[in-house]
Amino acid sequence: MPGQFIINLLSNVPGTAVYHLLLFVALLPAAGILWVDWRRSHIEEFRIPLVTLGVVMGLHLLAGLVAPLYADAASLAGILIAPFLYGVELLSALLLVWCFGLEHLRERGSWLTFYHQRLGVAFWGWPP
Repeated sequence: MPGQFIINLLSNVPGTAVYHLLLFVALLPAAGILWVDWRRSHIEEFRIPLVTLGVVMGLHLLAGLVAPLYADAASLAGILIAPFLYGVELLSALLLVWCFGLEHLRERGSWLTFYHQRLGVAFWGWPP
């Protein structure tokens, strides 16, 4: 299967480093476009996505540089780096969802209030 080769490559140490560095390079044009637009217009709505992409890119760059140290999984570095690599994935996904996925819910109000009202209707039958 051709997909098995990619899975084996990305699950090994060189593949993990390449994965994180490719994500860094893939996010670089988006951050560059946002940076140019923000510098030209100084619109504040560009600031949150710019900071989010900067943090996510920094995390993936650091993970790509640290991933080769995970070659010896029994060493202290390997024990400390494994949770860091998984944490980078989780934090970057949460940051991207927070920045780009919840934008329409911010405009309508608090998403916690939105879901709290729906749970109240579902469980108790009273209108919010």
